Amino acid sequence: MPRYYLDTNICIYAWHRQHAAVLHRMRTVDHTRMVIPALVAVELASGAMRSTYPERNRALMEEALSLFCIEPWGGDAIWHYGAQSARLRKAGTPIGAIDLMIGCQALADPDGVLVTHNVREFERIAGLRIEDWMEAEI
Repeated sequence: MPRYYLDTNICIYAWHRQHAAVLHRMRTVDHTRMVIPALVAVELASGAMRSTYPERNRALMEEALSLFCIEPWGGDAIWHYGAQSARLRKAGTPIGAIDLMIGCQALADPDGVLVTHNVREFERIAGLRIEDWMEAEI
């Protein structure tokens, strides 16, 4: 049974209720099967604190994050990161370090599926299963 690792853009779309397809898909998936990688939480916190209303956005984000398991980074993800980083650099197609870490965290989970709208970036991670819930049927 898949475990869905939600990328930053999917969380933002859902929390801002910007895309019906994302909300619909989130309602159809077992809530316990969705996780937020710790690095996604870091990116969300950074955005909230840079906003015009940091305290309000922090409170809203903490409430939203409380609904999910925040998955720590580490374990086998470090070895996937090392191998993928070396392969991508050798090919001349590196991706950003944080995105690579997020992708490798999902890759390290045998049931992991990364949910993102940034498919072009993440599809360069060999073996990573990806779903774009922006493309979900309603």
